[in-house]
This record gives sequence, structure tokens and C-alpha cells, in this order.
Amino acid sequence: MAAEKYRSAELVFGWSFYRQGSSGGPSSADEFLDAALNRFGDPDLRLGTAWEKGERLAKLVAHRRTLLVLDGLEPLQNPPGSQEGRVREPSLQALLRELAAFNRGLCVITTRTPVADIADHERTSALRRDLDQLSSDAGAKLLRALGIKGDESELRSASEEFHGHCLALTLLGSYLTDAYHGDIRRREEVSARLAHDLRQGAHARKVMESYQT
Repeated sequence: MAAEKYRSAELVFGWSFYRQGSSGGPSSADEFLDAALNRFGDPDLRLGTAWEKGERLAKLVAHRRTLLVLDGLEPLQNPPGSQEGRVREPSLQALLRELAAFNRGLCVITTRTPVADIADHERTSALRRDLDQLSSDAGAKLLRALGIKGDESELRSASEEFHGHCLALTLLGSYLTDAYHGDIRRREEVSARLAHDLRQGAHARKVMESYQT
């Protein structure tokens, strides 16, 4: 996209909540909010409640052709239950709702859980794309990117065995890298446990059982 001048975007800003969470503490919207407000030229980061800051950021983002990428939002979303998928942080709630209502640019969110706060806009301004099923080639590339070693045919076979499920392949790749130096041939150690579990909770539980063993 950089080679294409970001396809007419005037400003590009990306944030990974997973990377933030992996640095030691739980994921929070505060660090993102301060960094984003500063980047978009907010005059005083201390002004207003969390909700008001989110609304303020939305206006700064939306008034120009901005590409905003929010990666790995699910640590800030509610788990399965009556509030499943709702964003817990008021500032992010305000930001996403405002952008769903009006935005001259594009906001891309990656998450394994649909964002309930903008569900009313799914058929209009907030388009949802489910990316669970990867082709065997794409699944092989994902495993390779995670540090998995082996013949290309083996990697494609592994992708097919896991039905191209992104989370299952990510967990498999991480596990094999930690436990078996990335050897794809050792996938049978966990494949029988993971292949048929579709919800992320079941995936996580099964892979953690393998880690414990």
C-alpha cells in the first residue's frame, strides 16, 4: 500500500492491542488513546472523560481520509455471555460508534469476536468479513511466518487438516515452535485435540492442555 501512496489516505495510523498486552500488563485503551490523540493533533490530552476523548478522537480521525488499523481488539471485548463482543473501554466504544456513523476514511478492525457496539451498522457502514477459512496455500504461508519448518506439501496438508481455521493454525504454529522447534511433522501431538474445536475458548483450552503436558 505504501508503494501506492496508501491509496489516497492522507494519514495512516495502526495499533496492535495484542502487542501492547504482551509487553507485560493487560491491554488497555489508555495508551492507544493518548498516542492517537497526540498523533492526530489534539491540543490537550488531559481534557474530558474517557468517552469524551473517544468522541474527540473520532472527529479528528473522520474529518480527513484516514486509514486507522486496530489490530487484535478482542482483549478489550467482553467474553461469551450476555455482553459478548461489547468493547469494555468507554473511549473505544465512543470512537467506534462515531466512526460507524460518519467517517471519510477507513477503519479496519481485526478481532475473532464480532464488535457488538457497531452491529447496527454491519449492513451499511461497518462491513464485516469473516476470514476463518484459509486456503491450503495461505495456511501454509501463515505456518511458515510463525517459524514452522518442513516441506511445503506438509504445511499445506496441516492447513487442510485444520480446515484452514486461522486461530487453530496460529495456536498450532506457536505450540510447535515452542515444543518441537517448529517441526511440522510433530503436529499429530496436538492435531487430534484441536482440529474439531471451533470456538476460541475450546482452542485455547486444548492447546494449554498440550502445553501443560
